[in-house]
Amino acid sequence: MKNLTTAVLALALTAGAVSVQAQQTEISANVNLINDYKFRGISQTDRNRAVQGGFDYNHESGAYAGVWASTIEFADNIEMNYYAGFTGSLTNTVGYDVGVLVFEYPGLSALDTVEVYGALDYAGFTGKVSYTDSYFGTRGHAYYWELGHSAELAQNLTLDLHVGLTDAQRDLFGNKNDYLDYGLTLGTAVFGLDFSLGWIATNLSRGNCGSNACGSRAIVSVGKSF
Repeated sequence: MKNLTTAVLALALTAGAVSVQAQQTEISANVNLINDYKFRGISQTDRNRAVQGGFDYNHESGAYAGVWASTIEFADNIEMNYYAGFTGSLTNTVGYDVGVLVFEYPGLSALDTVEVYGALDYAGFTGKVSYTDSYFGTRGHAYYWELGHSAELAQNLTLDLHVGLTDAQRDLFGNKNDYLDYGLTLGTAVFGLDFSLGWIATNLSRGNCGSNACGSRAIVSVGKSF
């Protein structure tokens, strides 16, 4: 945890050095501190804080790639994500996004997962489906269906709504192989920092997941992009 925290803070400092070239190389960086890292409604940090950061590359053609990391409370306390894809427009009002996302856990490779995804967006609404043939060590396939909406409530204040359905071939929690997660997030930028306040919950009970990791939680984060 300490080593990754130091590394991410170093990322924030060195990103300033490369930001001068960002417009030419189309590379950006981000760093974030959050009180609880929830993935599809489930806490990955045992309801503790996480330090996160990554790099993104975007090409004017619509191609993109990136790497992202977060502290977690298992698998040697680190999760790595690698992704690449392509965005574009089907019409003047409908956009699309297709790609692949790799979840890597250096301390527990049995959980490593590769997903492919596709999304459509229209008028602030985004529908997306992700698929894997081996869902986080279950050795079974799974789909994740999600719908989101983003709206600008006022100048420099956005509201994001989200609902997702995890539908797995094998049981994930007890005898449940599917569950819902949902939430909302308010976001703003002040003094060059990005702040968010949200709420995330699932339809799982504590008995389903064996802990409070699937319980509802207020989520607060502060981050910086370069």
